[in-house]
Amino acid sequence: MKGGDESAVKKRWVLGALLTLFVGLALLLTLWHPGRVAVKTLFLVPEVVPQVPVRPLQWFTAEPVREQVTYATPAGQRSGLLFRPAGGGPYPAVVFFLGVSPDLEDPILDRVLRGLARSGIVVLLPVSASMQEVALSPAEVEDLIGALLYLESLPQVKERRVGYAGFSVGGSLALLAAADPRVRSKVAYVNAFGVYHDLHDVIPAVTTGALLDGDRVVRWGPQPLAAALLERGLINMLEEEKDRDLLREALQEASTAASAPSIKVPAGLSETGEAVYALLTEKDPRRAREMVASLPPEIEVKLRALSPSCCLQDVQAPVFLLHDVDDDLIPYVESRRMRDALTASGREVTYTEAGLFEHVRPSTRMDLIALVRETVKFSWHLYRVLLVAL
Repeated sequence: MKGGDESAVKKRWVLGALLTLFVGLALLLTLWHPGRVAVKTLFLVPEVVPQVPVRPLQWFTAEPVREQVTYATPAGQRSGLLFRPAGGGPYPAVVFFLGVSPDLEDPILDRVLRGLARSGIVVLLPVSASMQEVALSPAEVEDLIGALLYLESLPQVKERRVGYAGFSVGGSLALLAAADPRVRSKVAYVNAFGVYHDLHDVIPAVTTGALLDGDRVVRWGPQPLAAALLERGLINMLEEEKDRDLLREALQEASTAASAPSIKVPAGLSETGEAVYALLTEKDPRRAREMVASLPPEIEVKLRALSPSCCLQDVQAPVFLLHDVDDDLIPYVESRRMRDALTASGREVTYTEAGLFEHVRPSTRMDLIALVRETVKFSWHLYRVLLVAL
């Protein structure tokens, strides 16, 4: 009995010593900026990865404040959702911009936004009717500029500590905003996830299911949603309502036909409408690339203005790129091209290819080993972002 008592005492002593050591190390880490960021990263990751069963960030931090706000932009008044820490601040801040047709009621999105606020970051989620309708225009960039200036004006926000976090199309637009001379010196960083470099390359990849790597054709399997969103986006760029109506009707009929859609142009389309229809129904990747390059000025101007390839050399902030290697909405090679262009321009860029996501949503179809490996990789990426953000 006595031996058993001594063994229990020793066990308690060892456990107590280990607990004291753990607490001491945690306290020591909080005295050092990289250490504090490491702790916050470990607490924030479970808010992003749904398979992690515990949410320690929610145990130790207060519920953030969520409010609907309106703010001025160069294109007019806009609205958004603001998430801010419960304290008075000041805090760093981020404009969190989603892709086209976003689900603003997504519980994962809400958890991530609240997690960022619990981590000490003021978050603005712009609500864009145009992005909901997949009606892209340079006005979205104006809205992002206004969003950053609005955050910078808040008393709870630290000066010169506002960045962009953009997802899918929203990430590409955030990079365009970060390159704008009105705010580029104010942007603290850009974290761009699942983005495209140039729409001239993305369009033929989605319409034909193939990537062009020099003279080599690489098969790629975009999901039907990618084609549907691309169709809506290109059609909404047309200025004539008649063109938009005719194209929607023709493409709907083609999608329900038993055989492959005919290249026969619907009667009544303008020259621009005909060019867009021909492009959307072309299946040869090389021919599709040529057709994109020869689109009428009405469309070409918009594609150029919405492609970060036009002005990456003007981005002054550090850029963090993350892309799903199995992305079937935007090819991961787009982020590679963006990385290469930024590097060639002498810009600071961090690039990560991950398998934890399905486009920009956390994947729920991974085995345990892959989940652990990819979570570690994502955590390292997030840590490097937070080192700059916090």
